[in-house]
Amino acid sequence: MVDWDDVSLGNALVLPPNLYIWATMNTSDQSLFPIDSAFKRRWDWKYMPIREPDQNEDGSPWTKWKIEIDAHRYDWWTFLGKINGLIGAMTESEDKKLGYFFAKAERGVISAETFVGKVVFYLWHDVFKDYGFERNEFQGGSGENKEILFTDFFEADGNPKKETIIRFLKNLDVPDESLNTTPPSPGAVPAAGSANAIPAPAPIQPPQAVATVPGGATTPLPTTPAPVPAAP
Repeated sequence: MVDWDDVSLGNALVLPPNLYIWATMNTSDQSLFPIDSAFKRRWDWKYMPIREPDQNEDGSPWTKWKIEIDAHRYDWWTFLGKINGLIGAMTESEDKKLGYFFAKAERGVISAETFVGKVVFYLWHDVFKDYGFERNEFQGGSGENKEILFTDFFEADGNPKKETIIRFLKNLDVPDESLNTTPPSPGAVPAAGSANAIPAPAPIQPPQAVATVPGGATTPLPTTPAPVPAAP
């Protein structure tokens, strides 16, 4: 029996039978000590893989997020696959990989400012700083060693340096969707005047007979046969 006087005085705590506590956690957050194994054994664990959402809040098919750098456009999910593969190869860990909602998109677009301030900042200061930047993915900087430094992502006025962002995405082999790089389908004929158009063959000239004259010179012979005289 609950003594409500004790509850009102703060001497007792009452929890309803339909109360559930759901929690998520990062098992190796840098601000915490590793979770004790005895504590973890008292919980049921379920692995949640990183994935792209299936649908929007209204139930419509998911609107894919894009990274936009001026006229250049890159698929956010493709970038995550590339960068998470690099993180896994270098750190041999799942904990530092980026989830789909790591950065916030505005109307489905991740701007250059968001990409540098959120994504690049995390990668350079929390992920790769202990592993070095010698790999090809980090080459193309302005310094003598040619490694891309964090400062290379900024102009002198503090705005994002878009050329460096594009170079980094290219190093990761993230396709630029603003470029029409789709190969033609088998059997397709390129349109006339296009860069891939096949030039028309030159007209075939009829063979020309030649005759050799003294001195090694040649002279063409008529190709039209001489008329044959009629029989008497």
